[in-house]
Amino acid sequence: MGGVSFASLWPTVLAVGAALGVLLLEGSAQRRNASVRPARLAAGSTMLAVIALLVAAGVAADALAAGGVPRASGGVDAIFVLDAYAAWATVALATLVAALVLGTVNYQQKRALPATDMVSLSLMATAGAFVWVGSRDLVLTLFAWELATLPIALMSASDPARPLSARSGFRAVIHGSVASAVAWFGLACLYAAIGATDYAAISEAWPSSGFLARLGCGLVLAGWLSRLAVVPFHLAQVGAQQGAPTSVAAYASAVQPLAGFVALLRFSEAISLPDDAPFREGLWLIAAATITVGHTLAFLQSRIKPMLAYTGIAQAGWLLAAVVSRSAESSTAMCFAALAFAWMNAGLFGVLVTLAEREGETDHVDRFIGFATFRPLLAGLLAIFCLSQAAVPGTVGFIARFQLVRSLFENGDAWIAVVGVLASVLGFVGFARIPLSMWGPIGDRPGPLPPVRTGEGILLAVAAAVVLIAGIAPTGLGDWVGTGIDPWSWVERAVTSLR
Repeated sequence: MGGVSFASLWPTVLAVGAALGVLLLEGSAQRRNASVRPARLAAGSTMLAVIALLVAAGVAADALAAGGVPRASGGVDAIFVLDAYAAWATVALATLVAALVLGTVNYQQKRALPATDMVSLSLMATAGAFVWVGSRDLVLTLFAWELATLPIALMSASDPARPLSARSGFRAVIHGSVASAVAWFGLACLYAAIGATDYAAISEAWPSSGFLARLGCGLVLAGWLSRLAVVPFHLAQVGAQQGAPTSVAAYASAVQPLAGFVALLRFSEAISLPDDAPFREGLWLIAAATITVGHTLAFLQSRIKPMLAYTGIAQAGWLLAAVVSRSAESSTAMCFAALAFAWMNAGLFGVLVTLAEREGETDHVDRFIGFATFRPLLAGLLAIFCLSQAAVPGTVGFIARFQLVRSLFENGDAWIAVVGVLASVLGFVGFARIPLSMWGPIGDRPGPLPPVRTGEGILLAVAAAVVLIAGIAPTGLGDWVGTGIDPWSWVERAVTSLR
Protein backbone atom coordinates (compact mmCIF):
# COMPACT_ATOMS: atom_id res chain seq x y z
CA MET A 1 0.00 0.00 0.00
CA GLY A 2 2.71 2.44 -0.93
CA GLY A 3 1.65 6.03 -1.03
CA VAL A 4 -1.39 5.38 1.12
CA SER A 5 -1.88 6.91 4.57
CA PHE A 6 -3.78 4.14 6.30
CA ALA A 7 -4.44 6.39 9.30
CA SER A 8 -7.05 8.31 7.32
CA LEU A 9 -9.08 5.11 6.93
CA TRP A 10 -9.14 4.10 10.59
CA PRO A 11 -12.56 5.55 11.53
CA THR A 12 -14.18 3.89 8.50
CA VAL A 13 -12.41 0.60 9.16
CA LEU A 14 -13.56 0.64 12.78
CA ALA A 15 -17.20 1.24 11.80
CA VAL A 16 -17.21 -1.48 9.14
CA GLY A 17 -15.33 -3.88 11.42
CA ALA A 18 -17.84 -3.34 14.20
CA ALA A 19 -20.74 -3.91 11.78
CA LEU A 20 -19.23 -7.22 10.70
CA GLY A 21 -18.46 -8.07 14.33
CA VAL A 22 -22.11 -7.59 15.28
CA LEU A 23 -23.19 -9.95 12.50
CA LEU A 24 -20.57 -12.53 13.52
CA LEU A 25 -21.72 -12.27 17.14
CA GLU A 26 -25.30 -13.01 16.14
CA GLY A 27 -24.29 -15.81 13.77
CA SER A 28 -22.09 -17.41 16.41
CA ALA A 29 -24.94 -17.46 18.90
CA GLN A 30 -27.30 -19.02 16.37
CA ARG A 31 -24.75 -21.61 15.24
CA ARG A 32 -24.16 -22.82 18.79
CA ASN A 33 -27.93 -22.91 19.29
CA ALA A 34 -27.23 -21.41 22.66
CA SER A 35 -30.00 -20.03 24.79
CA VAL A 36 -28.76 -16.48 24.44
CA ARG A 37 -31.54 -14.08 25.25
CA PRO A 38 -32.24 -11.48 22.56
CA ALA A 39 -31.84 -8.71 25.15
CA ARG A 40 -28.35 -9.90 26.04
CA LEU A 41 -27.36 -10.23 22.38
CA ALA A 42 -28.69 -6.74 21.66
CA ALA A 43 -26.78 -5.34 24.63
CA GLY A 44 -23.54 -6.97 23.45
CA SER A 45 -24.02 -5.66 19.93
CA THR A 46 -24.77 -2.19 21.25
CA MET A 47 -21.66 -2.08 23.43
CA LEU A 48 -19.47 -3.28 20.57
CA ALA A 49 -20.90 -0.57 18.32
CA VAL A 50 -20.53 2.18 20.93
CA ILE A 51 -16.93 1.23 21.75
CA ALA A 52 -15.98 1.19 18.05
CA LEU A 53 -17.65 4.55 17.44
CA LEU A 54 -16.00 6.18 20.44
CA VAL A 55 -12.60 4.84 19.38
CA ALA A 56 -13.25 6.20 15.87
CA ALA A 57 -14.16 9.55 17.42
CA GLY A 58 -10.93 9.48 19.41
CA VAL A 59 -8.84 8.76 16.31
CA ALA A 60 -10.56 11.59 14.45
CA ALA A 61 -10.17 13.96 17.42
CA ASP A 62 -6.45 13.25 17.46
CA ALA A 63 -6.30 14.02 13.74
CA LEU A 64 -8.26 17.23 14.33
CA ALA A 65 -5.83 18.34 17.05
CA ALA A 66 -2.93 17.68 14.65
CA GLY A 67 -4.57 19.61 11.82
CA GLY A 68 -5.46 16.47 9.87
CA VAL A 69 -3.69 13.30 8.75
CA PRO A 70 -0.76 14.06 6.40
CA ARG A 71 -1.62 13.19 2.82
CA ALA A 72 0.49 10.95 0.61
CA SER A 73 1.05 11.72 -3.05
CA GLY A 74 -1.17 8.99 -4.45
CA GLY A 75 -3.34 6.00 -3.69
CA VAL A 76 -6.39 6.43 -1.51
CA ASP A 77 -5.25 9.88 -0.37
CA ALA A 78 -5.84 11.23 -3.87
CA ILE A 79 -9.59 10.76 -3.46
CA PHE A 80 -10.16 10.57 0.30
CA VAL A 81 -8.70 12.66 3.12
CA LEU A 82 -8.99 12.97 6.87
CA ASP A 83 -8.08 16.63 7.06
CA ALA A 84 -9.22 18.85 9.93
CA TYR A 85 -12.60 19.37 8.27
CA ALA A 86 -13.29 15.65 7.76
CA ALA A 87 -11.89 14.88 11.22
CA TRP A 88 -14.27 17.34 12.87
CA ALA A 89 -17.21 15.87 10.96
CA THR A 90 -16.13 12.34 11.88
CA VAL A 91 -15.99 13.21 15.58
CA ALA A 92 -19.44 14.80 15.35
CA LEU A 93 -20.96 11.85 13.48
CA ALA A 94 -19.37 9.13 15.62
CA THR A 95 -20.48 10.64 18.94
CA LEU A 96 -23.97 11.35 17.62
CA VAL A 97 -24.48 7.81 16.31
CA ALA A 98 -23.06 6.30 19.52
CA ALA A 99 -25.67 8.20 21.54
CA LEU A 100 -28.45 7.20 19.13
CA VAL A 101 -27.48 3.51 19.22
CA LEU A 102 -27.50 3.58 23.03
CA GLY A 103 -30.77 5.46 23.22
CA THR A 104 -32.79 3.34 20.81
CA VAL A 105 -31.80 -0.26 21.57
CA ASN A 106 -34.57 -0.74 24.16
CA TYR A 107 -37.16 0.67 21.76
CA GLN A 108 -36.12 -1.86 19.14
CA GLN A 109 -36.49 -4.74 21.57
CA LYS A 110 -39.93 -3.62 22.74
CA ARG A 111 -41.10 -3.21 19.14
CA ALA A 112 -39.72 -6.69 18.26
CA LEU A 113 -37.31 -5.20 15.73
CA PRO A 114 -34.12 -7.09 14.78
CA ALA A 115 -31.86 -5.14 17.12
CA THR A 116 -28.56 -6.65 15.99
CA ASP A 117 -29.39 -6.08 12.33
CA MET A 118 -30.39 -2.49 13.12
CA VAL A 119 -27.09 -1.86 14.91
CA SER A 120 -25.10 -3.38 12.06
CA LEU A 121 -26.95 -1.33 9.43
CA SER A 122 -26.48 1.82 11.49
CA LEU A 123 -22.73 1.18 11.59
CA MET A 124 -22.55 0.60 7.84
CA ALA A 125 -24.47 3.82 7.20
CA THR A 126 -22.09 5.65 9.54
CA ALA A 127 -19.09 4.24 7.68
CA GLY A 128 -20.59 5.63 4.48
CA ALA A 129 -21.04 8.99 6.18
CA PHE A 130 -17.36 8.99 7.24
CA VAL A 131 -16.31 8.47 3.61
CA TRP A 132 -18.87 10.98 2.33
CA VAL A 133 -17.45 13.88 4.36
CA GLY A 134 -13.85 13.10 3.39
CA SER A 135 -14.33 12.30 -0.29
CA ARG A 136 -12.53 14.42 -2.90
CA ASP A 137 -13.80 12.53 -5.95
CA LEU A 138 -17.36 12.38 -7.27
CA VAL A 139 -17.24 8.64 -7.96
CA LEU A 140 -16.32 7.96 -4.34
CA THR A 141 -18.86 10.55 -3.19
CA LEU A 142 -21.71 8.80 -4.97
CA PHE A 143 -20.64 5.40 -3.65
CA ALA A 144 -20.38 6.86 -0.15
CA TRP A 145 -23.85 8.37 -0.18
CA GLU A 146 -25.27 5.05 -1.35
CA LEU A 147 -23.61 3.35 1.61
CA ALA A 148 -24.82 6.11 3.94
CA THR A 149 -28.45 6.08 2.81
CA LEU A 150 -29.36 2.57 1.62
CA PRO A 151 -29.15 1.02 5.13
CA ILE A 152 -31.61 3.67 6.34
CA ALA A 153 -34.11 2.53 3.70
CA LEU A 154 -33.67 -1.09 4.80
CA MET A 155 -34.14 -0.16 8.47
CA SER A 156 -37.29 1.79 7.59
CA ALA A 157 -38.98 -1.45 6.51
CA SER A 158 -37.97 -3.41 9.62
CA ASP A 159 -41.18 -3.19 11.69
CA PRO A 160 -43.35 -6.22 10.82
CA ALA A 161 -46.22 -4.98 13.01
CA ARG A 162 -46.79 -1.82 10.96
CA PRO A 163 -47.79 -2.02 7.27
CA LEU A 164 -46.61 1.57 6.87
CA SER A 165 -43.09 0.45 7.70
CA ALA A 166 -42.76 -1.74 4.60
CA ARG A 167 -44.29 1.03 2.49
CA SER A 168 -41.83 3.51 3.99
CA GLY A 169 -38.86 1.32 3.14
CA PHE A 170 -40.12 0.71 -0.39
CA ARG A 171 -40.64 4.44 -0.90
CA ALA A 172 -37.17 5.21 0.40
CA VAL A 173 -35.59 2.67 -1.96
CA ILE A 174 -37.48 4.02 -4.99
CA HIS A 175 -36.72 7.61 -4.11
CA GLY A 176 -33.06 6.81 -3.53
CA SER A 177 -32.80 4.83 -6.76
CA VAL A 178 -34.16 7.70 -8.84
CA ALA A 179 -31.89 10.21 -7.09
CA SER A 180 -28.87 7.99 -7.65
CA ALA A 181 -29.72 7.39 -11.31
CA VAL A 182 -29.97 11.13 -11.92
CA ALA A 183 -26.68 11.78 -10.14
CA TRP A 184 -24.79 8.99 -11.91
CA PHE A 185 -26.06 10.21 -15.29
CA GLY A 186 -24.91 13.70 -14.33
CA LEU A 187 -21.49 12.31 -13.40
CA ALA A 188 -21.26 10.65 -16.82
CA CYS A 189 -22.01 13.99 -18.52
CA LEU A 190 -19.47 15.76 -16.34
CA TYR A 191 -16.79 13.19 -17.11
CA ALA A 192 -17.54 13.35 -20.83
CA ALA A 193 -17.05 17.13 -20.75
CA ILE A 194 -14.03 17.38 -18.42
CA GLY A 195 -12.42 13.93 -18.48
CA ALA A 196 -12.01 13.71 -14.70
CA THR A 197 -14.07 13.18 -11.57
CA ASP A 198 -11.79 14.42 -8.78
CA TYR A 199 -12.65 17.80 -7.28
CA ALA A 200 -9.29 19.39 -8.08
CA ALA A 201 -9.52 18.58 -11.80
CA ILE A 202 -13.15 19.71 -11.97
CA SER A 203 -12.21 22.98 -10.28
CA GLU A 204 -9.40 23.61 -12.75
CA ALA A 205 -11.54 22.90 -15.82
CA TRP A 206 -14.77 24.47 -14.55
CA PRO A 207 -14.22 28.12 -15.68
CA SER A 208 -13.78 27.06 -19.31
CA SER A 209 -16.29 24.22 -19.33
CA GLY A 210 -19.37 24.27 -21.52
CA PHE A 211 -23.03 23.31 -21.36
CA LEU A 212 -22.46 19.57 -20.95
CA ALA A 213 -20.35 20.02 -17.82
CA ARG A 214 -22.90 22.36 -16.28
CA LEU A 215 -25.73 19.99 -17.15
CA GLY A 216 -23.84 17.16 -15.50
CA CYS A 217 -23.11 19.20 -12.39
CA GLY A 218 -26.76 20.28 -12.20
CA LEU A 219 -27.93 16.66 -12.34
CA VAL A 220 -25.44 15.63 -9.64
CA LEU A 221 -26.74 18.46 -7.44
CA ALA A 222 -30.35 17.45 -8.13
CA GLY A 223 -29.65 13.92 -6.92
CA TRP A 224 -27.65 15.22 -3.97
CA LEU A 225 -30.29 17.70 -2.84
CA SER A 226 -33.08 15.15 -3.21
CA ARG A 227 -31.21 13.04 -0.66
CA LEU A 228 -31.32 16.05 1.69
CA ALA A 229 -35.08 16.64 1.32
CA VAL A 230 -35.05 20.12 -0.19
CA VAL A 231 -37.99 21.45 -2.21
CA PRO A 232 -39.22 20.12 -4.64
CA PHE A 233 -37.83 16.71 -3.60
CA HIS A 234 -39.12 16.85 -0.03
CA LEU A 235 -42.34 14.83 -0.15
CA ALA A 236 -40.69 11.47 -0.80
CA GLN A 237 -38.34 11.95 2.13
CA VAL A 238 -41.14 13.02 4.47
CA GLY A 239 -43.29 10.06 3.42
CA ALA A 240 -40.41 7.68 4.04
CA GLN A 241 -39.91 9.01 7.57
CA GLN A 242 -43.59 8.83 8.51
CA GLY A 243 -43.87 5.07 8.34
CA ALA A 244 -40.39 4.28 9.58
CA PRO A 245 -39.81 3.17 13.18
CA THR A 246 -39.13 6.14 15.42
CA SER A 247 -35.55 5.01 16.03
CA VAL A 248 -34.88 4.98 12.29
CA ALA A 249 -36.54 8.37 11.80
CA ALA A 250 -34.22 9.71 14.52
CA TYR A 251 -31.15 8.48 12.66
CA ALA A 252 -32.39 9.77 9.31
CA SER A 253 -33.25 13.23 10.61
CA ALA A 254 -30.03 13.70 12.58
CA VAL A 255 -27.18 11.89 10.83
CA GLN A 256 -28.00 12.05 7.13
CA PRO A 257 -28.41 15.87 6.88
CA LEU A 258 -25.25 16.46 8.93
CA ALA A 259 -23.13 14.25 6.68
CA GLY A 260 -24.81 15.39 3.47
CA PHE A 261 -24.41 19.11 3.98
CA VAL A 262 -20.86 18.84 5.34
CA ALA A 263 -19.95 16.90 2.19
CA LEU A 264 -21.85 19.36 -0.02
CA LEU A 265 -19.89 22.27 1.43
CA ARG A 266 -16.60 20.53 0.57
CA PHE A 267 -17.74 19.97 -3.02
CA SER A 268 -19.06 23.52 -3.34
CA GLU A 269 -15.87 25.07 -1.99
CA ALA A 270 -13.66 22.85 -4.14
CA ILE A 271 -15.17 23.98 -7.46
CA SER A 272 -16.41 27.45 -6.37
CA LEU A 273 -19.89 26.46 -7.47
CA PRO A 274 -21.81 29.37 -5.87
CA ASP A 275 -19.75 31.83 -7.94
CA ASP A 276 -21.46 30.52 -11.08
CA ALA A 277 -24.45 32.88 -11.54
CA PRO A 278 -27.06 30.41 -12.93
CA PHE A 279 -26.38 27.89 -10.17
CA ARG A 280 -26.32 30.59 -7.51
CA GLU A 281 -29.69 32.07 -8.48
CA GLY A 282 -31.31 28.67 -8.81
CA LEU A 283 -30.00 27.47 -5.46
CA TRP A 284 -31.17 30.71 -3.81
CA LEU A 285 -34.71 30.09 -5.00
CA ILE A 286 -34.59 26.47 -3.88
CA ALA A 287 -33.31 27.49 -0.42
CA ALA A 288 -36.01 30.16 0.02
CA ALA A 289 -38.76 27.78 -1.07
CA THR A 290 -37.43 25.01 1.19
CA ILE A 291 -37.36 27.26 4.28
CA THR A 292 -40.84 28.63 3.61
CA VAL A 293 -42.50 25.32 2.77
CA GLY A 294 -40.84 23.50 5.64
CA HIS A 295 -41.83 25.95 8.37
CA THR A 296 -45.34 26.41 6.95
CA LEU A 297 -46.14 22.70 6.73
CA ALA A 298 -44.61 22.04 10.14
CA PHE A 299 -46.95 24.65 11.63
CA LEU A 300 -49.98 22.85 10.14
CA GLN A 301 -49.18 19.46 11.70
CA SER A 302 -50.89 18.03 14.77
CA ARG A 303 -48.35 15.24 15.39
CA ILE A 304 -44.73 15.63 16.46
CA LYS A 305 -43.14 13.23 13.95
CA PRO A 306 -44.57 15.07 10.91
CA MET A 307 -43.62 18.36 12.57
CA LEU A 308 -40.04 17.16 12.86
CA ALA A 309 -40.03 15.88 9.29
CA TYR A 310 -41.15 19.22 7.87
CA THR A 311 -38.90 21.13 10.26
CA GLY A 312 -36.04 19.07 8.86
CA ILE A 313 -36.97 20.41 5.44
CA ALA A 314 -36.77 23.99 6.74
CA GLN A 315 -33.42 23.21 8.37
CA ALA A 316 -32.16 21.91 5.03
CA GLY A 317 -33.17 25.22 3.43
CA TRP A 318 -31.23 27.19 6.06
CA LEU A 319 -28.14 25.06 5.57
CA LEU A 320 -28.37 25.30 1.77
CA ALA A 321 -28.60 29.11 1.99
CA ALA A 322 -25.39 29.17 4.02
CA VAL A 323 -23.63 26.97 1.46
CA VAL A 324 -24.70 29.24 -1.40
CA SER A 325 -23.67 32.38 0.50
CA ARG A 326 -20.07 31.11 0.38
CA SER A 327 -18.14 33.06 2.96
CA ALA A 328 -16.00 31.97 5.89
CA GLU A 329 -18.69 33.16 8.29
CA SER A 330 -21.56 31.41 6.52
CA SER A 331 -19.58 28.17 6.17
CA THR A 332 -18.78 28.15 9.88
CA ALA A 333 -22.39 28.97 10.72
CA MET A 334 -23.58 26.16 8.44
CA CYS A 335 -21.40 23.53 10.08
CA PHE A 336 -22.32 24.67 13.58
CA ALA A 337 -26.02 24.77 12.70
CA ALA A 338 -25.93 21.34 11.07
CA LEU A 339 -24.49 19.86 14.25
CA ALA A 340 -26.95 21.80 16.42
CA PHE A 341 -29.94 20.69 14.35
CA ALA A 342 -28.74 17.08 14.53
CA TRP A 343 -28.64 17.05 18.34
CA MET A 344 -31.95 18.93 18.61
CA ASN A 345 -33.65 16.36 16.39
CA ALA A 346 -31.96 13.44 18.17
CA GLY A 347 -33.09 14.73 21.56
CA LEU A 348 -36.70 15.26 20.55
CA PHE A 349 -36.87 11.86 18.88
CA GLY A 350 -35.25 10.43 22.02
CA VAL A 351 -38.22 11.58 24.07
CA LEU A 352 -40.61 9.99 21.56
CA VAL A 353 -38.61 6.76 21.64
CA THR A 354 -38.76 6.68 25.45
CA LEU A 355 -42.54 7.12 25.41
CA ALA A 356 -43.20 4.86 22.42
CA GLU A 357 -41.27 2.03 24.02
CA ARG A 358 -43.86 1.79 26.76
CA GLU A 359 -47.04 3.43 25.55
CA GLY A 360 -47.16 2.90 21.79
CA GLU A 361 -46.34 5.16 18.87
CA THR A 362 -48.77 7.95 19.75
CA ASP A 363 -47.18 11.36 19.14
CA HIS A 364 -50.26 13.57 18.79
CA VAL A 365 -49.79 17.03 20.26
CA ASP A 366 -53.01 16.70 22.31
CA ARG A 367 -51.47 13.77 24.14
CA PHE A 368 -49.11 16.15 25.93
CA ILE A 369 -51.79 18.38 27.49
CA GLY A 370 -50.98 18.52 31.20
CA PHE A 371 -48.03 16.19 30.58
CA ALA A 372 -45.80 18.00 33.12
CA THR A 373 -48.13 17.11 35.97
CA PHE A 374 -47.35 13.39 35.86
CA ARG A 375 -44.17 13.28 33.70
CA PRO A 376 -42.12 16.23 35.01
CA LEU A 377 -38.67 15.01 33.93
CA LEU A 378 -39.62 14.01 30.40
CA ALA A 379 -41.80 17.11 30.11
CA GLY A 380 -38.83 19.30 31.00
CA LEU A 381 -36.63 17.59 28.44
CA LEU A 382 -39.33 17.77 25.79
CA ALA A 383 -39.76 21.48 26.54
CA ILE A 384 -35.99 22.08 26.13
CA PHE A 385 -35.92 20.42 22.72
CA CYS A 386 -39.13 22.08 21.52
CA LEU A 387 -37.93 25.53 22.58
CA SER A 388 -34.66 24.91 20.78
CA GLN A 389 -36.58 23.97 17.63
CA ALA A 390 -38.53 27.22 18.10
CA ALA A 391 -35.19 29.12 18.31
CA VAL A 392 -35.85 30.52 21.78
CA PRO A 393 -32.85 32.42 23.28
CA GLY A 394 -30.77 30.33 25.66
CA THR A 395 -30.86 27.27 23.41
CA VAL A 396 -28.52 26.11 20.67
CA GLY A 397 -31.37 26.43 18.16
CA PHE A 398 -31.38 30.19 18.69
CA ILE A 399 -27.58 30.45 18.41
CA ALA A 400 -27.54 28.39 15.22
CA ARG A 401 -30.33 30.41 13.60
CA PHE A 402 -28.79 33.71 14.76
CA GLN A 403 -25.38 32.85 13.33
CA LEU A 404 -26.93 31.83 10.02
CA VAL A 405 -28.93 35.07 9.77
CA ARG A 406 -25.94 37.20 10.76
CA SER A 407 -23.64 35.56 8.21
CA LEU A 408 -26.21 36.05 5.46
CA PHE A 409 -26.60 39.72 6.32
CA GLU A 410 -22.84 40.27 6.48
CA ASN A 411 -22.40 38.67 3.06
CA GLY A 412 -25.05 40.90 1.46
CA ASP A 413 -27.71 38.19 1.21
CA ALA A 414 -30.21 39.91 3.46
CA TRP A 415 -33.30 38.97 1.46
CA ILE A 416 -32.96 35.23 2.12
CA ALA A 417 -32.35 35.99 5.80
CA VAL A 418 -35.55 38.05 5.97
CA VAL A 419 -37.52 35.28 4.25
CA GLY A 420 -36.15 32.78 6.73
CA VAL A 421 -36.91 34.89 9.78
CA LEU A 422 -40.49 35.52 8.67
CA ALA A 423 -41.05 31.83 7.96
CA SER A 424 -39.48 30.94 11.32
CA VAL A 425 -42.34 32.70 13.10
CA LEU A 426 -44.60 29.82 12.05
CA GLY A 427 -42.02 27.34 13.30
CA PHE A 428 -41.87 29.18 16.62
CA VAL A 429 -45.65 29.04 17.08
CA GLY A 430 -45.81 25.38 16.07
CA PHE A 431 -43.25 24.16 18.62
CA ALA A 432 -43.95 26.68 21.41
CA ARG A 433 -47.52 25.38 21.77
CA ILE A 434 -46.24 22.00 22.99
CA PRO A 435 -44.48 23.25 26.17
CA LEU A 436 -47.38 25.61 26.86
CA SER A 437 -49.88 22.75 26.68
CA MET A 438 -47.76 20.55 28.96
CA TRP A 439 -48.20 23.00 31.83
CA GLY A 440 -51.88 23.54 31.02
CA PRO A 441 -54.98 21.68 32.21
CA ILE A 442 -54.47 17.99 32.88
CA GLY A 443 -55.53 15.71 30.03
CA ASP A 444 -56.02 11.95 30.12
CA ARG A 445 -53.69 10.50 32.71
CA PRO A 446 -51.67 7.55 31.34
CA GLY A 447 -50.46 4.64 33.40
CA PRO A 448 -47.33 4.75 35.54
CA LEU A 449 -44.07 5.22 33.65
CA PRO A 450 -41.13 2.97 34.66
CA PRO A 451 -37.73 4.62 35.12
CA VAL A 452 -35.96 5.75 31.96
CA ARG A 453 -33.46 3.14 30.79
CA THR A 454 -29.73 3.88 30.95
CA GLY A 455 -29.23 4.21 27.19
CA GLU A 456 -32.21 6.50 26.81
CA GLY A 457 -31.02 8.59 29.73
CA ILE A 458 -27.57 9.01 28.18
CA LEU A 459 -29.04 10.11 24.85
CA LEU A 460 -31.41 12.59 26.47
CA ALA A 461 -28.80 13.93 28.90
CA VAL A 462 -26.16 14.50 26.22
CA ALA A 463 -28.64 16.08 23.82
CA ALA A 464 -29.99 18.38 26.54
CA ALA A 465 -26.44 19.35 27.55
CA VAL A 466 -25.57 20.25 23.96
CA VAL A 467 -28.77 22.25 23.53
CA LEU A 468 -28.34 24.23 26.75
CA ILE A 469 -24.57 24.63 27.14
CA ALA A 470 -23.89 25.43 23.49
CA GLY A 471 -26.92 27.72 23.59
CA ILE A 472 -25.62 29.69 26.56
CA ALA A 473 -21.86 29.70 25.85
CA PRO A 474 -21.15 28.55 22.29
CA THR A 475 -17.82 30.43 22.03
CA GLY A 476 -16.65 30.55 25.63
CA LEU A 477 -17.34 26.99 26.73
CA GLY A 478 -13.65 26.14 27.16
CA ASP A 479 -13.03 28.99 29.58
CA TRP A 480 -16.35 28.38 31.32
CA VAL A 481 -15.66 24.78 32.29
CA GLY A 482 -11.88 25.10 32.52
CA THR A 483 -11.06 22.87 29.53
CA GLY A 484 -9.97 23.32 25.94
CA ILE A 485 -13.38 22.24 24.63
CA ASP A 486 -14.94 24.99 22.54
CA PRO A 487 -17.38 23.81 19.86
CA TRP A 488 -17.38 27.06 17.90
CA SER A 489 -13.58 27.28 17.67
CA TRP A 490 -13.42 23.64 16.57
CA VAL A 491 -15.83 24.38 13.74
CA GLU A 492 -13.89 27.51 12.76
CA ARG A 493 -10.64 25.55 12.65
CA ALA A 494 -12.23 22.84 10.51
CA VAL A 495 -13.73 25.31 8.02
CA THR A 496 -10.47 27.26 7.81
CA SER A 497 -8.64 24.10 6.74
CA LEU A 498 -11.29 23.51 4.08
CA ARG A 499 -10.97 26.98 2.59
